[in-house]
Amino acid sequence: MSRSYEFDEALLVFPSLEGTPLPKAIASPRLVARVLAKLRAWHRSSQSRFQLAELDDRQLKDIGLTRSQAQVESRKSFWQG
Repeated sequence: MSRSYEFDEALLVFPSLEGTPLPKAIASPRLVARVLAKLRAWHRSSQSRFQLAELDDRQLKDIGLTRSQAQVESRKSFWQG
């Protein structure tokens, strides 16, 4: 089933919501900026965890982590805090 999205001057209508109008502000530049900021934060988390997994035991000791702590952190998904 193909979904189409209709644009109206005052609102956005999504067929999946049975024609329930959503405020135009949902697609505001502020929302877009917040989404992009969240995506950047997730990317930084992913990169940091990847780098953490690459550290050797000496480097982990320097930052006060054990190998098991680093493994737990580096196995988290990008969206996890």
